[in-house]
Amino acid sequence: REMEEKKWEKQREKIEKDIEKLGRDHDRKDKERERTIEKEIEKIEKDREERSGEGVSRNEMREKYHNQKQRLSDLFDQIEKEFEVLWEENQEMRKRLDSVKKYQDHYNESKSSQELNKRPSGSLPSRLLKKSRLPEWDRLTNFIGHKDGIWEIRSCPWETSRNSFVTASCDRTARLWSSDATAPVYAYVNHKGSVNSARCHPSNRIVCSASGDHSVHVWRVPKADEKKDKKEDRPTTPFNWSPLPEESKTDKAPPSMMDLKNSGMSNSFGNLPVQEGSTPPTVLSSPLTDANPKGNSVITLTRSVVELYHQNVVVAAEFMSTGDKIISASWDNTIKEWNLETGKCTLDMDAGSDPTNVACHNSQPLFLSSHVDGSFKLWDLKSATPVMSTRGHQEIVTTACFFAGDENVVVTSSDDRSVKIWDKRNMKGPRCVIRCSGGVNKMSVSESGSIAIPMDNLQTKICDLNGNMMGRLKSDTRHAHRGQLTCVAWSIDESVVFTGGFSDRSVIAWAKPNYAMGHNHPHLTPRARTLSKS
Repeated sequence: REMEEKKWEKQREKIEKDIEKLGRDHDRKDKERERTIEKEIEKIEKDREERSGEGVSRNEMREKYHNQKQRLSDLFDQIEKEFEVLWEENQEMRKRLDSVKKYQDHYNESKSSQELNKRPSGSLPSRLLKKSRLPEWDRLTNFIGHKDGIWEIRSCPWETSRNSFVTASCDRTARLWSSDATAPVYAYVNHKGSVNSARCHPSNRIVCSASGDHSVHVWRVPKADEKKDKKEDRPTTPFNWSPLPEESKTDKAPPSMMDLKNSGMSNSFGNLPVQEGSTPPTVLSSPLTDANPKGNSVITLTRSVVELYHQNVVVAAEFMSTGDKIISASWDNTIKEWNLETGKCTLDMDAGSDPTNVACHNSQPLFLSSHVDGSFKLWDLKSATPVMSTRGHQEIVTTACFFAGDENVVVTSSDDRSVKIWDKRNMKGPRCVIRCSGGVNKMSVSESGSIAIPMDNLQTKICDLNGNMMGRLKSDTRHAHRGQLTCVAWSIDESVVFTGGFSDRSVIAWAKPNYAMGHNHPHLTPRARTLSKS
């Protein structure tokens, strides 16, 4: 056994050396490419100076510039291909390391069992006691359906029985999922750019989605047993925030948009008017024949209730606690308040720097905004100005949110590998700092004070507001995402954590080991229930 252990240790060292060698080769190639690109740029500048001195025709200069530009794009394509090859090699190395670790874990377990047999009953080694304090959450099921990376996940407050959640994706759609195998998946497909955020109304079956097409769409989610709209025209009525009756539906098309590029980054344009009562609720199409792996049919939603416009990409939009207003943040350097009954902007606030996210208070007219310059701001809608602005991080602040259990607590996360807990009454410094092993993306804070922290290194850990580690999600290749983690969300009952991946385009549901062992867990597939019983 000792000889086998030495053998596996040598193999592990060899794999680690191979990984280091690949990293050095990659750095060397990057430096060579940078030198090549710098030389090309210098050559272009020299050619421009010579041509301007010789009086060469403009057409020849354009042709020369186009050729150089094409050559640079080819170089970048080569860089991307080599990066993909290196990524695949890295994944293979990770699998080999996992196999070695699996053998070592098996060996350690057998060794620890021998130690336990020698010890008196009731005693455990300190190493095993330390492990037992940090349980790894188990993977329940995987939700697949998006065709591109996922930007955001949010739980639905009006679908508590099914643990439903809504997702925003780069594939220009927002989807509403449910753990119930009989419930359909709703896909809103009316955006013309990447959907950057999707948030649910506090009480009604309504969702607002922010997109790279410079717009915020408010759309209604019908119930599963609700019939499709009839084709005949119906009288238009102003939008009402009570649950929409059948008579209030219309078939008039929403306001038209300008032609946008696929990326949603076209030239800016002015706000388009929104006419009262002219925009209909969503229309159901026939369910698709292909079902997702969970067995849910897909229902396409193609109509919005209200469309609100900025002059640049909209990064986030969220309902206020009253439900009749929306706060939206955009790269046009503005944060706007919208009245949904009139469809008009009631407040236009200067963000100061490009925002990355917004979060509204659950009972007061307050909201938080996070920014790319490392700052976050607290806004009061009564004064329309930030009542507090703090540069609390060294890099981009990805999330700033309130804690529902204490109105004075604010939690922020950043690319500087930290999560900080603040007290509004004393903003000289954070009350607690949670250090992370990678940049932190869109985190989630539960009502009980648990923080789910997704990191760039494919790991997710669970902490409390005092920074104490409560658990972590399994990060091995068999259970976790295959690429970068972009977002997490707690379920309403806090029994499940949803994580969203960008490369694998999927959502994974996780639960505590003792909770996941329940045979009738709502997220367990029939096969998983059978395995848990056995």
